[in-house]
Amino acid sequence: MDFQRGSRHTRQQVSDILGGSIQGGIITTRKTPVVILYSDSHGGQFGYRDEWKDDGFFHYTGAGQTGPMRMWKGNKAVRNHVKDRKSLMLFIETEEKRVYRFEGSMQYVDHYEKEIPDSNGQLRNGIIFRLLPVLGPDGEEPVEQSPEQSPEALRKKAIEASTQAVDKAMRSVTYRERSRTVKAWVLARSQGFCEGCGEPAPFVRKNGSTPYLETHHIHCVSDDGPDAPSAVIALCPTCHRRVHYGEGGMEYNEELRQIPRKAEEAYASNRLMVVTAAVISDASRQVLVCQRSQGSLSGYWEFPGGKVQEGEKPEDCVKREVREELRITLDDVVPFMMTDYDYGDSYIRLLCYEGTATGAPVLTEHSAARWVQPGGLGRVSLAPADMAVGKRLTSRRAVSDPPLTADRDRMDYRAHRR
Repeated sequence: MDFQRGSRHTRQQVSDILGGSIQGGIITTRKTPVVILYSDSHGGQFGYRDEWKDDGFFHYTGAGQTGPMRMWKGNKAVRNHVKDRKSLMLFIETEEKRVYRFEGSMQYVDHYEKEIPDSNGQLRNGIIFRLLPVLGPDGEEPVEQSPEQSPEALRKKAIEASTQAVDKAMRSVTYRERSRTVKAWVLARSQGFCEGCGEPAPFVRKNGSTPYLETHHIHCVSDDGPDAPSAVIALCPTCHRRVHYGEGGMEYNEELRQIPRKAEEAYASNRLMVVTAAVISDASRQVLVCQRSQGSLSGYWEFPGGKVQEGEKPEDCVKREVREELRITLDDVVPFMMTDYDYGDSYIRLLCYEGTATGAPVLTEHSAARWVQPGGLGRVSLAPADMAVGKRLTSRRAVSDPPLTADRDRMDYRAHRR
């Protein structure tokens, strides 16, 4: 909105862009989804001031010139800005009178009450808000999964951190560390794929350690402390910016709300299974699908793959499963997409990879295998969890993406079944 942290503006300039009055300390506006906070120096005349304190939070005095402060109007707008889906924008008066420095977008953490003087010098009950800067897509703190920590250990720490109540004596460094614990698990949960669009992370972090994704608080941090894992999602930069800056971003945020909630419910009930699948193409751009021979999904077709074992990397899992199921070697594995599907008794997080394969498949678990043009996948009875992969392949091949896999003969492999 034409504001950069540290930029200077008059109240009139702020009003021209954001709307709202040029009078008062807490300004709400119908023009934009923003609550404007002005911090003036005159509070010092009455024995209180807005300031950054040793706990690392910005302590901002609520509105109300005389008598006890009440949690209504502007004060209520600050407390409820997350619920009301509004941003807090803080402007602090500079040494140049009537000119304010933009301190940045803030988030409400909690508030406390304190005896402070009113405009008549009479002591009254005051409301003091504790605020933290918002770290949006361009200010994302680097959070990475420690290689020596298992996903189970990360999730346990995240759940424990998110259930701790906010202590008003808590320092911001401790507060942020709790959030980082939740974020570390969410990034591990994503397995390197955007939980919004399902695409793989667009690149690896500069140190080469982990795929780059950003974490998004669907509800932002509020007076309940850092969001629980069920309300934090790992997004690619495009999806993250779509939520914050794109047309229909609010509606997209609502769509995203169910993804981490359902995944965490499945984890808690031991229903979640991380499963891999392989997209193997031939020179004619056909893809290999296999027919299940047993279980509740017997007769359905799927992309070959299987369950990730404890301590196993998904890329290693898909290679192992293809080798065990088809007796072929899968090389040059690259991530393709991720999708979730709830079967009721199990919740599948399907991680799909593309790779080059050599050798003629020998069926060890499936009843049949065949090559299908992506455009024809809609006529194949794909297992429900695999249907999203089929749709993505159909859409992608429609724009003539080159095949990744080596040339091989196309045939029905029933004759090769062992």
